[in-house]
Amino acid sequence: MAAGDRVDRHDCCQRASGRAARRTGQPADRRHHRHQSHLFPHPEVTGYSAGYNRHNRRKDVFKKALVLGLAAGLALATTAFAADPLKIVYIGKNTGNPYFDSITGGFVDACKELGCEFEFVAPATAEATSQIPFIEAQIQRGVNVIGIAPNSPDALNQVLDDARSKGILVLTVNGDLVGNEQHRDATILPVDFTKTGPNQVELMGSMIGYKGEIAILSATTEAPDQNTWIAAMNDTLKNDAKYKDMTLVATVYGDDQPEKSTTEMEALLSNYPNLVGVIAPTAKWAASQPSL
Repeated sequence: MAAGDRVDRHDCCQRASGRAARRTGQPADRRHHRHQSHLFPHPEVTGYSAGYNRHNRRKDVFKKALVLGLAAGLALATTAFAADPLKIVYIGKNTGNPYFDSITGGFVDACKELGCEFEFVAPATAEATSQIPFIEAQIQRGVNVIGIAPNSPDALNQVLDDARSKGILVLTVNGDLVGNEQHRDATILPVDFTKTGPNQVELMGSMIGYKGEIAILSATTEAPDQNTWIAAMNDTLKNDAKYKDMTLVATVYGDDQPEKSTTEMEALLSNYPNLVGVIAPTAKWAASQPSL
């Protein structure tokens, strides 16, 4: 493990080990305490050159987090799963979203190192309940691990509980079940989400001289990750005097769809002629590219 990497192995890390031990008749070495704090902090990645692109960096971050996280969570399950390779599925928010290419690449690389079978699936649209049939299908298939970028903080609670009751380890990846963390086993995040919103406000402020009207063009109205960032953006704009001359005039949603994102962007430009900047915490090509 390199300097700067940390895996906080709380009891919830060992859920899979305990469930596997029960399958083989072996005693679990610890009990799971579902109300303990989150499992995986954010891996620090250093030493990249200026030319190293963001796609590869994000892929490496997720590969490192997945290798460390899955190894920690499943270390004691080796005996139980020895007969067959682990089956891991990652359920993205929606198909046709290039943001998830690097995350999927991290899964592929991590599974090569761990000897796992991997599959990526996703619904066509990023609606609150659109991932439920995909989770149900993976439960029926009998996978060992479900990784998911949740489209809602609460709509998936019951089906994820069903998965966990059948011995499936549930990881939220790139976003969490904000306020409902007890319905998953662990989370893997690429950055410190408490800093994402303030950092985006600062970046926008530095580009517009810290004054003028701005707007937010986000993904879906229920996206847990984006909503966490947006709440922090609002808090930063309201309470930090550095941004007192910046005014948030609107928050709109393009549902991670190019066409709707374009329509929403055009409406912002039409409705707010003094607009000087738009923060778009959504898929790169879904929101920003069509109008810019």
